[in-house]
Order: sequence, then structure tokens, then C-alpha cells
Amino acid sequence: MAQVETVRGSIDTSTLGRTYMHEHIFILNTEMQQNFPEEWGEEDERVADAVAKLLEMCRRGYAEQMVLSHDANCFFDWMDPALKDMMPGFDYLHIEKEVLPYVREQGVTEEQITAMLFDVPRRYFENVSTY
Repeated sequence: MAQVETVRGSIDTSTLGRTYMHEHIFILNTEMQQNFPEEWGEEDERVADAVAKLLEMCRRGYAEQMVLSHDANCFFDWMDPALKDMMPGFDYLHIEKEVLPYVREQGVTEEQITAMLFDVPRRYFENVSTY
């Protein structure tokens, strides 16, 4: 099997668990909302639109070609720690805690979720050479 480099060293791709890759369907953050309000609209509308697109892509059979990902993290060395309270869902478990329950309610299946979080990232890393 192919190897993938992690922060803890090389591992075999067959041992990869849930993998949050970094890709975007859309970007919505405070800076974008403040600088381009006419292009982004309300957050709830943008999220609903992204979920509708995700559902449609899954309905069309594309779950085996997509990944779910986010930019949320636990620490910015350049960010004032006091700002963390303003972003309660901004952490590594954002997809697990907020996105997955919502898309499950909307009809995305466990098989599709497994494809997007396990199978597709594993296939990607199995077919990419080291750099």
C-alpha cells in the first residue's frame, strides 16, 4: 500500500481513518461578509445553498468523488484568544458536531458520508506520490 506523511510520521493509506481534506464549495467568513456583503448574503442562506448542492450531488451519485472539509481549527498563533469566544463552532470537530447531523437529517446516507470522509481521501493519497 501507499504511504502518506502525517504529523506523526508515515502511515499506510489502508490505516487512514476519517480524513478532513482542505477543499472548498464556498467560503464564508467574517472578512468575506464585511468586504463583499452583496456577493455573499446571509450566512444561513449560504449554508442552506451549500447543503442543497451537496444533497443534489449525492443524489446524482457523486459522493464517491467528493470530500467534506473545512478550515476550522483549534489555534491561530496570530489571533487574539479573546476572539475564540466569538467563534464557538470553529474547531476541528465542526463537521462532526454540526455538519454531519444536519446533512443526515437532510437525507445524506452513512454510506455517502463514509465515501466522502474515508474512501475518497484514501483513494487520493494512494494515488499521489510523495513530494
